[in-house]
Amino acid sequence: MSLDSLFSSLSNSKSDPKSLLGGLLGSSGAQGALGGAASGALVSMLMNGKARKKIQKNAVKVGGMAAIAGVGYYAYQKWQQSKQDSAPAQVQVLPAAAPAANLIPPPLPPDLAGASFQVRVTGELPMKMVLAMIAAAAADGTIDSVEMSALADAIDNAPVEAAEKARLTSALNKPPTVEEIAGLANGPEEASEIYGAALTSIEVDTPSEHLFLRRLSKALDLDEQLVATVHETLEKA
Repeated sequence: MSLDSLFSSLSNSKSDPKSLLGGLLGSSGAQGALGGAASGALVSMLMNGKARKKIQKNAVKVGGMAAIAGVGYYAYQKWQQSKQDSAPAQVQVLPAAAPAANLIPPPLPPDLAGASFQVRVTGELPMKMVLAMIAAAAADGTIDSVEMSALADAIDNAPVEAAEKARLTSALNKPPTVEEIAGLANGPEEASEIYGAALTSIEVDTPSEHLFLRRLSKALDLDEQLVATVHETLEKA
């Protein structure tokens, strides 16, 4: 993605970057959702303008990372549901002791907003998503020195531990490869959430960006229909 339009929108905005996403850092719920990854300013800068506008309303309510993770989470649930709906009916003989609750799939969230409230953004997932966003933003190699400085400053001001700041700074100076990002994913649902996060940082309007997303989806071992559903989810948000 070219970050030119993104930083243009930031500089032309009447708000400070830290106030983007509806005063994300001032929300008690947002602090927990951002836990251990980045401040609202960094997440805002990494998203492309279109994605930021689409996700902003959910981010104010549930936190930036939960709103972004909701894209991949909702797409994954929709994809799972479509697989179940298309599967041929089978008669199963179940052991008497099998608990019926385990046979009922989780209900499909009603929409992206519902998914953002349901998704669990805990542990290392926020960091994994931000690393994917950094790699995506750098995919076409057009982050200039001014943009780099702004992102580095956002990392410096992020309310996270020194070790996490160092990890983010390292990623900014040397973005992780698609293979390294894929190695962070813990299962297909998380892989979908990481891919969705990367997608929010990219305009998908250059060959290098298309190639990045193809390589990332392959490295994450995502089904083609699932990938299409992630794109559709963000487009219709």
